Amino acid sequence: MKILLLAHTYYGSPFKVGSHFLFEEFRISNHEVRHISTPITPFHRILRVFTRNKSKMHSARFVNQDANLGNVIPNTLIPIQMRLSALFIPKKFRAEISQKVDLIIVDQVYFLRLTKYFHPDAQVILRLTDYVSKRTEISLIQKGNFSKIVVTNQNILKNLHISNIPSMVIPNGYSSREKRLLNSVVKRHGMIYVGALDSRIDWLLIQNIATHAEFEFLHIYGLPKPKAALPDRVSYLGPIPHGDTSRLYEQFRFGILPYRFSPQNICRSPMKLYEYISSGLIVLVPEFLKDSQYSEIEWISTFTSWIQNDFKDKDYSTRIVTKNENGSTWEVISQRLLHFSLEDGVEIFEDTL
Repeated sequence: MKILLLAHTYYGSPFKVGSHFLFEEFRISNHEVRHISTPITPFHRILRVFTRNKSKMHSARFVNQDANLGNVIPNTLIPIQMRLSALFIPKKFRAEISQKVDLIIVDQVYFLRLTKYFHPDAQVILRLTDYVSKRTEISLIQKGNFSKIVVTNQNILKNLHISNIPSMVIPNGYSSREKRLLNSVVKRHGMIYVGALDSRIDWLLIQNIATHAEFEFLHIYGLPKPKAALPDRVSYLGPIPHGDTSRLYEQFRFGILPYRFSPQNICRSPMKLYEYISSGLIVLVPEFLKDSQYSEIEWISTFTSWIQNDFKDKDYSTRIVTKNENGSTWEVISQRLLHFSLEDGVEIFEDTL
């Protein structure tokens, strides 16, 4: 099958996102797949958004790494977020998105501006992974230039009030191809957070964790570096390549998601949650996440429960991954996405894991 992924984050970014895992799984399944990320423009270079190394990567419009792997990083004159961007698409970029393919999966909403260039025989699936609030994005979605919609969190769909398009909830997951030592004899200690350190983080919650963590410590990995001083027992250790996270998880008892309450966070499907669970960690989340999405999933608790001593005297250092957790691998997710994309009829499906 020929598949085109139109994604927001380029393949090779320090931030590993769902489209990257789908890209890899489709390739492993011997599909002919290309990954096209949000175009780079002169505005990005002027604003110095990218580091020098990333700019070199973006200077190549097409990278063919093997017979089934194509990583397309386009250049355009103006950002596709702008209304008239479709009029200024370079011929080479237009040729890439106009190729005859069986399936187009759109992760970046603004690519919907370019649907007139898509091959008419292609099945177009919109895959939303974040809260949609911008009026322009909502307008593009409501025009419905796609046949089905997949969301990673049911709250995304509720916010859009779309009822006439076949839809399915397929949360993010974890890679079963990464080595995990779940039953290590090494005693697990402490807490870990790996991920973006942006507006999603509740720093007051981290302060509260530190106050009550008399028997634990917290290591934080990610970008950007926190500006404020961190409390005792909390250490910032910088960014870490995704491929190195599994060995870290083996050392800790708890994986945390210290998210503040916001519409954006309510609509998230954090990949780290599934990576934590699959690595044998107990996951601590805020109450609003536990109640809205994960009330029935084993090994997830709230910070309040932890503070109230629910886990302090228990040893879960060698627990076994359950069948439900194994169902959240990217291998399974990619197959579910293909099955839903290509089947006939309307299916409304809500899933919690």
